[in-house]
Amino acid sequence: MRPPLSSSSSSASSYSLAATSLKSRLMTIFKKAQELTTLCDIEACVIHYGPDGELRTWPENRDKVRDLALRYIQLDKAKRRKKSVNLYEFT
Repeated sequence: MRPPLSSSSSSASSYSLAATSLKSRLMTIFKKAQELTTLCDIEACVIHYGPDGELRTWPENRDKVRDLALRYIQLDKAKRRKKSVNLYEFT
């Protein structure tokens, strides 16, 4: 009979699994953003702050991300809202 896992071991294992899952999902989001920009001939970026506060962006060139974000911020609210979709309005 195997001894039960200690809670610290279980917590570390759970954290490791969650971190691996998050990394995989983030890579998928980056890939989808790249596909979207290619197929639809649009500009897009992804800005992600990890649980440790680390900033990751796609594209990796932060100057491009900054320029795109600044252009978005400079749009008036009506233009920003025009092409935005949220979960409640998606149905």
